[in-house]
Amino acid sequence: MVTARYAPDVFWRSETRRRSDVLPDDVTENGRSRLAFDSVQKSDAGRYTCVARNELGETKETVEVIVNEASGSPETDLTIVGPSRLTYTIGQSIELTCLSKDLPNAQITWRRPNRQPLPPGSRVSNGVLYIPRITPEYAGEYICSLANDFQTVFITVTVTSNLVISPSSTRVRAGASLRLSCQLGSSYPYTVEWSKEDGVLSPQARESNGVLDIRQVTSADAGRYKCVATTDIGSSEAYADVIVVGENDGRCL
Repeated sequence: MVTARYAPDVFWRSETRRRSDVLPDDVTENGRSRLAFDSVQKSDAGRYTCVARNELGETKETVEVIVNEASGSPETDLTIVGPSRLTYTIGQSIELTCLSKDLPNAQITWRRPNRQPLPPGSRVSNGVLYIPRITPEYAGEYICSLANDFQTVFITVTVTSNLVISPSSTRVRAGASLRLSCQLGSSYPYTVEWSKEDGVLSPQARESNGVLDIRQVTSADAGRYKCVATTDIGSSEAYADVIVVGENDGRCL
């Protein structure tokens, strides 16, 4: 028999919930504590410990709650409209469409893995993710799911530039002139910067509107040239290989 002097304080602990989480209703009656779940959720699964404590000490018992999903849950045909891998150019606006044939009015959401943010200005409407302009840092996987995460599908977006360097490979005779052109097919204003990977640009080099001109080429001008085009939404690069041929080496250009 429990006397008032040694009446225990009875309460429940959870080994899986964070301290900030609220346990279900803990109903205590006549020295007994009952943990009540009004509507069981998957997050309720875990180990729960009943603790009884008074001046003489403490005793506890642990139970494990296992939550099984209801059988016969309807499967939905959640699909991506179009290919599962798409390639776009920098700055292009894109639309990714996800539909459920079985649930035409289903609430569909879009997200990126690991809580990465969607691109700036993105919006979702009727299963369509609209991105006003795509940039390289937002390339990768996009996840379409029903609002309750019952089913998810994935699509991979690759972002490339339409930067064109011409010619990409050329042979030029020593003493002749060299011209390389670097153009970005974009509606955004951009700047172009030239460099030489294995050395410095010739003192004779001149740059204008993406075009690199070198007069009186020498053997020191041979090598790989790098063009970097930069806009307010990112940068792209392209390369050109230049071979300088001497006048008396017997080879034809």
